[in-house]
Amino acid sequence: MADIWARQWAHPVLCACAGPPEAVPAIVPGEWGGRFEAGSLERVWALAFAQWQRETGLTDSFFWCLNPNSGDTGGLLTDDWAGPQEWKLGLLAAINPAPTKFGKDGTVSAPGGGAPYAAPVGPLPASLTAGVDMAPKGGGRGGGGDGSSTPAPAAGGAAPPAAASTPQPAAGVGLEATATHPSGLRLTSRVTSSWAAGARGVAYQMDVIISNEGAAPAKNVAWALPDASLVDQAWNCERAAGSALCTLPTWCVEVGGLAPGDSMTAGGVFFEAQPQWSVRPA
Repeated sequence: MADIWARQWAHPVLCACAGPPEAVPAIVPGEWGGRFEAGSLERVWALAFAQWQRETGLTDSFFWCLNPNSGDTGGLLTDDWAGPQEWKLGLLAAINPAPTKFGKDGTVSAPGGGAPYAAPVGPLPASLTAGVDMAPKGGGRGGGGDGSSTPAPAAGGAAPPAAASTPQPAAGVGLEATATHPSGLRLTSRVTSSWAAGARGVAYQMDVIISNEGAAPAKNVAWALPDASLVDQAWNCERAAGSALCTLPTWCVEVGGLAPGDSMTAGGVFFEAQPQWSVRPA
């Protein structure tokens, strides 16, 4: 992932860092975020991105978001708006422990006072990485690699042949599954990409197309996989943490629902090539 981030947007900074400060362009990542639930690929990706920011010194960014009702990312507040998401705040503090001159006690640092800011160094705190394998691995998406490793050499001999580096997920790309409801709702999922996901096997990214072929607007619509453990993340829909049940996004409900003849596309990352969906009024 580090090579991808450097190639796609960070190379102007990384190439200029050896020069004078005035020659280094101002580039910051914008609107990155996620739910980062324990055990998810999102958390592995977030930790890899945080570590990379520390290593490169690119520790300023715009994090999405404060409010918890962002369907695909959640927020820095808990779902009941009553408290903070401590793991996320810890992650951001590990990237940039002093993002502002305004202190929690109301004090304000003098402009230009104190030592120049220095990016934190070393590995991320163990409190963030507990239970997550942060060892570099080749291939894969979301910073997780493929979970494979090269066996250690036998005593006094050469290393045995390495196992195949990745599963072969390409066969799943393009597969479709469809579910319908008597009201005229139709849901079609289409695999758009796939990658090795370590111990979880193969992950599949899918478009989920919800079509209203009925005669009335559809507002109370839900679709679900039979097992929540198959869902890693979902977007452009509403989904409670740890749930397999998805509903129409808030913006769609607020405009009156999905009109007859209309369709919309949600999406997600799952751990089954051809999921068996159920679709019904919520």
